[in-house]
Amino acid sequence: MHEPAYPTDEENEAERAKLIAMVQSGAVDTSAPLTILDASVDFLVKKDAATIDHEARAARLAALKRYLIASETHQAQHDIDACLDRLHLSAERGSAERTVLQSR
Repeated sequence: MHEPAYPTDEENEAERAKLIAMVQSGAVDTSAPLTILDASVDFLVKKDAATIDHEARAARLAALKRYLIASETHQAQHDIDACLDRLHLSAERGSAERTVLQSR
């Protein structure tokens, strides 16, 4: 699995400068807070993409671990299937092999 490409500091700075230029040119109505938010949300998400991605992955992994510890594998079947596919393995749902894999 490869690491996603996140914006570089230079790319973030260029986007920030572009956003500031839009505001200064009047292209963004600064009297409407939602318009300002709309204009800046893409920049903010891109700027913090690595942090957002890390936190989302950590939350998903924690939830997956909770499901597996509680033997609630129905909540994690798609993750188990994806793992098996990635490793070029197969194990039928309900099989002894899959039960062993789910418990690890």
